[in-house]
Amino acid sequence: MAEFAAPQADVGQRNRRMLRGRLSLWAVLVAASTTILLAAVGVVAIWWAATYDRETSSVTATIPSTLLGIELKVARGDVEIVAGNPNEVFVTRTEWSAFGRRPEERRSILEGVLRIDSSCASLVLGKCAADYRLTVPENVPVTVSAERGDIRLNAYRGSARVSTEGGSITADAFCGSLLHATAKGGDIDVVASCSPERIVVRTDSGDVRVAVPQATYSIDADTNAGHLAVRGLALADRARFAIQALSDSGDVTVEARS
Repeated sequence: MAEFAAPQADVGQRNRRMLRGRLSLWAVLVAASTTILLAAVGVVAIWWAATYDRETSSVTATIPSTLLGIELKVARGDVEIVAGNPNEVFVTRTEWSAFGRRPEERRSILEGVLRIDSSCASLVLGKCAADYRLTVPENVPVTVSAERGDIRLNAYRGSARVSTEGGSITADAFCGSLLHATAKGGDIDVVASCSPERIVVRTDSGDVRVAVPQATYSIDADTNAGHLAVRGLALADRARFAIQALSDSGDVTVEARS
């Protein structure tokens, strides 16, 4: 039996050498693949950096006396509406582009309404977007839709209907007859400098806060899963001023402005 021990040991050594060889070959393949992947990522990053661009353009449009409103639709980008001069609208557009893909804009005045429509291609890497800042005269109603961006009203005085699917909405020092704001997943924060006739704010999963001057209000506020608070305001079913504040799963707060 002893004469067969040596060949078995040799076979075991050969098997171990073959296994180490396979492992070494696998390690080489993994290292090579990792190097190729990192090189590819580096090439794409350099290409993106070389083709990434940010451009700001400013256009001033004079509002005709028959202008009935402004409608702005932005696929990707933030929007800010600011109170401005009585006879002019200032439109500032800031672009981000990558790989030569720039946002596309269509602008027109039709039947007294200034319409701006901005679209952008979906990119796996890089950013294609267009931010807008509109300076708007008092009492010119605005309608804003931002599919993937935040909306901000800054001291705007007029009626506004704003909506976003992928951002938040903020209104600071708002004063107008109507504010209708809807968000899919973002927060809505409204601070009014006067008592609007009607405020409607709704969001699916974000928080809602409405702060208004002390007065008597008809208030419809509710949330399915968040915390609800209404404080510092007089309530009446048939009040001149009405507030609706709703959230599916976020907190809802309606309060007197401090």
